Amino acid sequence: MKIALLPLDDRPVSVQLPQQVAALHGLELVIPPLETLGHFMRAGDTGLAASWLREQAAQVDAAVINVDALCYGGLIQGRQPHVPLAAALERLSLLTELRADFPRLRILAVSVIMRTTITASNAAQMPFYEAMGEFVQLRSLLPGRPDLQPEFERLQSFLPAELVGEFDAARARNHHINRACLELCSAGVIERLLLLQEDCTPAGPHRAEQRALLQERRALGLADRAFLHPGADEGSAMCLAVLAAQDQPLTYQLCVTNSATFHQPTPFEDRSIARSFLGQARVLGLRRKAAADRLIFLHTPEATDQQIEAGLDTLAQALERHCAVYVGDLDHPNGGDSRLVHALVRRGLLNELSGYAAWNTAGNAIGTLLSMIVPDRPEEAAHEVAFLTRLMDDWWYQTVARPAINAALLDTGHDSVCLDTEGVREAQRLLRQLWETQRPAWMTERPTPELSFPWPRTFEVALDWPQRVGTAAGQNMEEKP
Repeated sequence: MKIALLPLDDRPVSVQLPQQVAALHGLELVIPPLETLGHFMRAGDTGLAASWLREQAAQVDAAVINVDALCYGGLIQGRQPHVPLAAALERLSLLTELRADFPRLRILAVSVIMRTTITASNAAQMPFYEAMGEFVQLRSLLPGRPDLQPEFERLQSFLPAELVGEFDAARARNHHINRACLELCSAGVIERLLLLQEDCTPAGPHRAEQRALLQERRALGLADRAFLHPGADEGSAMCLAVLAAQDQPLTYQLCVTNSATFHQPTPFEDRSIARSFLGQARVLGLRRKAAADRLIFLHTPEATDQQIEAGLDTLAQALERHCAVYVGDLDHPNGGDSRLVHALVRRGLLNELSGYAAWNTAGNAIGTLLSMIVPDRPEEAAHEVAFLTRLMDDWWYQTVARPAINAALLDTGHDSVCLDTEGVREAQRLLRQLWETQRPAWMTERPTPELSFPWPRTFEVALDWPQRVGTAAGQNMEEKP
């Protein structure tokens, strides 16, 4: 199957992750030139993106379209009100054109429900980033909580009125686009729609938006075609997995390290891990079954060492039964739990895994992990690239390298949120130095990726693996002195 993808922007999770998932599933994926896509604070060229989609539509079996890229020029740009609603709707009408001109084209779409704060493009904006999140949460709670009035007024006086106005304007426009996507789904233009809730809090304007969207979904009878759950960046990968599944459900067993926190909300999300997981599993048609030949292992927050070891006993037993094992490391946002990774290495289990994910929020990691589940063993090189990328990015970079880089940059007066040219060079130097001195011992004999910062900040890293990476798949990941 050949698929055209309009990514959310040009970050690795928007481009490389879908490419790797496509390779795991044996899909042929085409993407537009990277310069067409959004890059940090620069919007993507929505006109070129639309032209590219029209050209590809005649040559592919399906299209996966990130609506925020098509309508606004990227995820960050969707948090700004610069694109008027009329222009966004006009750009969205491309999907109707594609359906009319190419009736056999399968169209899957991802539309983000805006997060509950602004984008902090530099360190000076961080106080506004934090205050806006608190402000909109209090604003939604205020009608029934007069005791919150003093703190609400403090935040209201701190935040520039123009900034709040821009935030509200962008929200209103984006919600209109979310609803327009549901209408396109109802009309048969969109085959499958993911409405993904970006970073949020338990309370806030998104809750009313979600209720309105779910009510409309029920009214339109779209319960099996339109889905709403936490996430954003992994939506493309999820859509590719949907296409690969061909409506043939896969089964799984489930193991969690801490059942208590499995049923509790996590940071940056408004629902429990359990609810998020079940919602995303439903998108892919995954069904829980006691005798399934794949195990989904979720390492949930606040697990004790004993709970981790007990979970790994179950994991090891599944491997002995020749089950495929996929590990979601959800201990905390933006990184993996070194206790888990070291225990997997110590017990000789890490190299036996079929998948691993731990990046950003629980929803991001869950969606990424589930998108990597395949019915049969994938091609070895495809598995190795996808597995090592997530392990080295989600765990090693985010947990080991990034905190050290950020601390060193702060000491030298650099802003890790928005690096200038000198800051990028220094961050790159620190990254190479840490790779040479602090990469895992079991990576020393494996191919070395080219590491770089795709955007002028340390929030994400790009790992480009040499072609020969697949030849190292059989090497052991064991503790070395």
